[in-house]
Amino acid sequence: VLALAAALVATSGLSVWLAMRARTPLPEARVALVELLPQDSRTRTAAGSDTAATRIDRRVTTTLLLVTDRAEAWDEVRVRLGDPAVAQPQWQASGLAPAAGGAYALLLPAGALRPGEVGIELEGRIGSDWARIARYRVVVAP
Repeated sequence: VLALAAALVATSGLSVWLAMRARTPLPEARVALVELLPQDSRTRTAAGSDTAATRIDRRVTTTLLLVTDRAEAWDEVRVRLGDPAVAQPQWQASGLAPAAGGAYALLLPAGALRPGEVGIELEGRIGSDWARIARYRVVVAP
C-alpha cells in the first residue's frame, strides 16, 4: 500500500512538473542563411563598384555560405572578417572544410561584428604559401 501511494505521489509530481515545463515558451531561434558570391563575380556598375552589398543583422546568428569557383586542394583554409586596411580582423576562423560544391559554411555568432561595411577574405594554404580564394563584402546592420 505504501509503495502504491509513493508511486502515485511520484507520478502526480512528475505530471505537474511536465505540465509547468510545457507552458514555458522556448526561445525563438534567430538564424539567417546568407549565400555570398565572390566580389569579383558580382555585377558591377560603370564606376566599378558592386551594385549592392549583402546585408546581415548583427543581432542574429548567421550562417554565411561562401561560394567560390576555385577547386584547389587546400592544406588549410581560413577566413578573416573586418576592414582590410586594419591588420587585426574583427573576427576570424581557420580550419574550414569545403561543403558539397566547394562552398564554405561559416557560422557567425550574433554580435561578432560591429555595424558597418565588412570585408571577408577567404584564404587557402598549399604548403607554406597562402593565396586568396575569394573576397566578399557585406554590410552589418545595427
